[in-house]
Amino acid sequence: MATGTQSRAGDECFSIAADHDSIRRERIETVISDTRHGHVTFDTLVNRVYECEYTGETDPVSHRRRVANALYYVHLPRLDELGVIDYDPIEGNVSVLSEQ
Repeated sequence: MATGTQSRAGDECFSIAADHDSIRRERIETVISDTRHGHVTFDTLVNRVYECEYTGETDPVSHRRRVANALYYVHLPRLDELGVIDYDPIEGNVSVLSEQ
């Protein structure tokens, strides 16, 4: 019985995490799309996403670091892989790919 409860709780946590990832990726796309030229530096993107998310409940430096790590290691590489953005981690540039 505990296994079924644990499984449902695990599914719920996964769903919440997936929703959070989806919201963060939408924020990333919105920030880049709202820029004048369709591209932004990594630091600017981190700052803008952080500003959208920070609620004051945690240490601001730690929260910004978590946002930066999540963007650098998870979200931007994934969006680049999907062909939504062009991400250059070496140069620190992120651009929206033009629709063809």
